[in-house]
Amino acid sequence: MSYLSTSVTDSNNLGYFPTLTALEAAYPVGVIGAFAVIGATNTIWTWDEATTDWVNTGNAPPGAAGPTGPTGPASTVPGPTGPAGTGATGPTGTTGPTGANSTVVGPTGPTGPTGPIGTTGPTGANSTVPGPTGSTGSTGPTGATGPTGANSTVVGPTGATGPAGATGPTGANSTVAGPTGATGLTGLTGPTGPAGPTGATGPTGANSTVAGPTGSTGPTGATGPTGAASSDIQTFTGSGTWTKPASGTRVRVEIWGGGGSGSSSAGAAAGGGGGSYAMAEFDKTDLPATVAVTIGAGGAGTTGNNGNNGGNTTFGAFMTAYGGSGGLSLDGGGGGGFYGNAATASVGGTPLDGTAYERSFGGGNGNTAYAGTGGRSIYGGGGGGAEDGLGGDSFYGGGGGGANNRAGGNSVAGGNGGSNTGAGSAPGGGGSGNPSGTSGAGARGECVVTTY
Repeated sequence: MSYLSTSVTDSNNLGYFPTLTALEAAYPVGVIGAFAVIGATNTIWTWDEATTDWVNTGNAPPGAAGPTGPTGPASTVPGPTGPAGTGATGPTGTTGPTGANSTVVGPTGPTGPTGPIGTTGPTGANSTVPGPTGSTGSTGPTGATGPTGANSTVVGPTGATGPAGATGPTGANSTVAGPTGATGLTGLTGPTGPAGPTGATGPTGANSTVAGPTGSTGPTGATGPTGAASSDIQTFTGSGTWTKPASGTRVRVEIWGGGGSGSSSAGAAAGGGGGSYAMAEFDKTDLPATVAVTIGAGGAGTTGNNGNNGGNTTFGAFMTAYGGSGGLSLDGGGGGGFYGNAATASVGGTPLDGTAYERSFGGGNGNTAYAGTGGRSIYGGGGGGAEDGLGGDSFYGGGGGGANNRAGGNSVAGGNGGSNTGAGSAPGGGGSGNPSGTSGAGARGECVVTTY
């Protein structure tokens, strides 16, 4: 498993400055929780509200960020379809070639001049249809009377026809049309006249009610981004059992220890320490199907006694976030350590590797000086304030409780320390001290398991 990167991205992280003078020039006045790295000392400096000055914590800056984890699986849900592209209208093409001859007959051209009469054809064969009877010729002269023959009882043969008489004069025009003569041969077709000029373009017709042909399909739009895979988040504010979900490949576990309660004694009291924060990531296959989750309780408020310690929060045997110490009669309780151990009285819990990570990972010490502010931390809990002192801040862990009527420490990811004799807020805030009644209780721890 890999641990959380020590780099912090928020408004309290002012970044790197080569010298204290450069930091003071950029930020002459800071705010509670603000911090920066000074290159000259290679340590983290924080703003001290009590002295209104930048203070060297002696803590080295966090190490470099670990390598980026593997990319999650691709989404099984398709991204939204991109918009259809609309291409611009292309330029007008060149005029096409002349079409084939039209199948529609054009208008008849004017009649050409009559051709010359052709030569007379040969005489046709004798007609089998008799022609009309010619007119009767004039009567010829009477012949001389022959001798009278004996009276025959048999009629003699008819005499031969005399020669035709001369043709009479032409008669007047007949009122009856004679027969139509044979049709003469068709004359040759005259040449085609030149084409007339093109007529003017007619007016544009009304919009057609028939849809024109569908245009070509535009290019396919770009594929939309892959949707983010959904995450399974299980949050525990009380002890229970984490069950491995079916989806996801990585598991992130974040836990907070319980905050210690403030103390209560006649005329004097101190704040309790905040619970620490811890985070780890696992391959889902490295974890069993279920893991027991134990949530550390906040220290209960007291009357006339030292405060009670906050409980530890565990994720099976894999992780522990230590609770803060209860406040003492005058001294603030220590904050829980990050992956190390619990606080002891006013001493904050040390980190896993002793002092190698300094107090950025260990819990803040509870202050033992009158009106002293509790120690600050990034991942451990903030220390409780001494008598009349402010609670210590933490970025991820719970804030330390304030003493008497002073404010508790603030936290970005955890709960704030109790103020004005009140209880700390969840998760992990230390309780406030109360010199004249029951002290403020420490807040419970918490566990958030995200599978993605």
